[in-house]
Amino acid sequence: MTSDLGQPAQTFASIGIDIGKDVFHIVGFDATGKVVLRKKFKRLALESELAKLPPSIVGLEACLSAHFVSRTLRRLGHIPATPAPATAPETPAPAAPATPKAP
Repeated sequence: MTSDLGQPAQTFASIGIDIGKDVFHIVGFDATGKVVLRKKFKRLALESELAKLPPSIVGLEACLSAHFVSRTLRRLGHIPATPAPATAPETPAPAAPATPKAP
């Protein structure tokens, strides 16, 4: 297999996936961080395209489809990595309004 950049197939330090409604984009990086693979494919070709790649760490966005894609990646021997959810700083709850006293 050759990459879209015309280089022979190789192992990747990491792979990134951009998950879309109908199309996925993948980018493979070597150990120096250089892009060595760029590919675009339809959702239905996900499993067959990822099966062609050597097992790697695969970064993907945290979205509704990420669970489905993560299960597929694990089944093929890849290691899915999604970012930890961002959390907002704790804010104190607003004070309860004062209740009027009965006369």
